[in-house]
Amino acid sequence: MLFAENIARVLRTLDGQTVPLRTIRYRLAAWHERDLRAGRAPAVVRLPRKGVGGVRWAVPLDAWCASRGMDPDEVRAVLGQRQRIAA
Repeated sequence: MLFAENIARVLRTLDGQTVPLRTIRYRLAAWHERDLRAGRAPAVVRLPRKGVGGVRWAVPLDAWCASRGMDPDEVRAVLGQRQRIAA
């Protein structure tokens, strides 16, 4: 699963964009709402945060990459993970 922090890092590295975390969180929430209104199971979910804090938005790597036309392997490389990103 990708969280807003992961998405910000990928966008900054691959696209040269600096997108505020609040903007990414807003977009993930909007994606979740669009899926609900369309009667689909939402790709974006809220997962509990370890330690202090509440829940945060998360999206599967493949769903996010498909929505942006990106290669999942390239995103994994940016995040420094050799294995599949999983919850």
